[in-house]
Amino acid sequence: MDRRSFLRKAGMGTIALPVVFGDLPVFAFRYNALLRALGLLETDRVLVLVQLNGGNDGLNTLVPYEDSLYYQLRPTLAIRPDQVLPLLPGLGLNTALEALRPIWDEGDLAIVQSVGYPNPNLSHFRSTDIWLTASDGATVLDTGWLGRYLSRQYPEFPDVLPSDPMAIQIGLGASLAFHGPNGEMVTSLSTPDEFYSLVGEGSVNRGVFPDTPAGKELQFLHTVYEGTYQYASVIKRAADRVQNRASYGADSLSRSLAIVARLIAGGLSTRLYLVQQGGYDTHALQANTHTNLLRTLAGAVRAFYEDLRALGCADRVVLMTFSEFGRRPRENGSAGTDHGTAAPLFVVGRAVQGGILGPRPNLAQLDATGNLYYHIDFRQVYSTILRDWFGLDAELLEQVMRGRFEPLPLLSGVATGVEDPERIQGFRLEKSWPNPASAEVRIRFHTLGGHAVLRLFDVTGREVMRPIDGPVPAGWRELRLRIEHLPPGTYFYQLTSGPFSQTHKLLIAR
Repeated sequence: MDRRSFLRKAGMGTIALPVVFGDLPVFAFRYNALLRALGLLETDRVLVLVQLNGGNDGLNTLVPYEDSLYYQLRPTLAIRPDQVLPLLPGLGLNTALEALRPIWDEGDLAIVQSVGYPNPNLSHFRSTDIWLTASDGATVLDTGWLGRYLSRQYPEFPDVLPSDPMAIQIGLGASLAFHGPNGEMVTSLSTPDEFYSLVGEGSVNRGVFPDTPAGKELQFLHTVYEGTYQYASVIKRAADRVQNRASYGADSLSRSLAIVARLIAGGLSTRLYLVQQGGYDTHALQANTHTNLLRTLAGAVRAFYEDLRALGCADRVVLMTFSEFGRRPRENGSAGTDHGTAAPLFVVGRAVQGGILGPRPNLAQLDATGNLYYHIDFRQVYSTILRDWFGLDAELLEQVMRGRFEPLPLLSGVATGVEDPERIQGFRLEKSWPNPASAEVRIRFHTLGGHAVLRLFDVTGREVMRPIDGPVPAGWRELRLRIEHLPPGTYFYQLTSGPFSQTHKLLIAR
């Protein structure tokens, strides 16, 4: 039996110690690969994933409050117009999400709507697996989208163990998102003090292992366990360096994000975090339940956002929510909603290009099951994060995502290296003028010379123009772009030159 099979049979390729962070179970995914991969980019960027378990009702989250069909399909559950925070004409947030409004106003909140995937599956378990593995509804994968990236970059894992946790999950179970071909090493943690007290500064008694195939595997497994103990002092030091500077709620999600903020600001080299909020399977009596869930979510995210700013690390953190599916547009007979398909997700951060991406749901065109059609593949969002936040090159991106998925104009002013493009002498993309524009727009930029690509996207992430794709001389250049043939709406233009990329928003109005 090889080690991969051995780890799988020992527990889905997962090793865990029975400890909790306070009363929140925590799993630390230990990837030497990720640290070194991000080290190549010399970046300290962090991605925090917030998983909304159960299937969040997208229509009552981002509300089409001027759509009469919405009120016909939901005579008792529809959010009234006076309970909506308008963002765009006819579209607004449930007032339970009011805590997110200041983040929106600052341009640090993006809402990607109508997100889904081909051949949607309405099973919680299957659809969750699809989101965690970045597969489609017809393909079953046993590796996660992040696990595949790490395993391709650093095949020496698990023989070489890192010094810090490479990804941390707070919540029950080991997320499939981090499963690689060789499994993953998982350590469950308590609070830093309690964990440190538990394991102390000692080492595990290595014992004597027989010189047999089984003995060699036991010795390997023991080495993995022994490696988990080295995190005690690392995590304790990180947690001891700072205290939270924002006021968090007493709920599980808020406490989870408070822990994450402390570890990020405390200097832990972990780049990936996953926290969870349950309760979104609202088949019955949805109204109050869903309102309370959204209010808790918004309060936790707002506190986390303010905490990061106060702690001086907001510029290097992006937070993204996701759920396994949305809910059916028509309410059921139990004052709830059943399993659906497409739904919105939130992306929060100083590097985020604020606004709404993707077309709003079309309630007049439902599929055979009475559900919404998706318009943005969730793998486009993943591809954007991997490319624009962590600097993944095109070849590896295609391998990890098992195909090509057009990235979205989701992140603004982000270079695929260490610094923000506006701080890099020689590379700059200025905001277009006029904006809003009608027939013509001027775009001014500065490059170091060489090959450059300027692309224009619509809100679905579809490329509508590519006015530049070739060598450009170093220095300033101004482009006059005719746009009278494009319909009014929100667009994004992106300049890429060498390792740098920057994006700005363009409004076309007539």
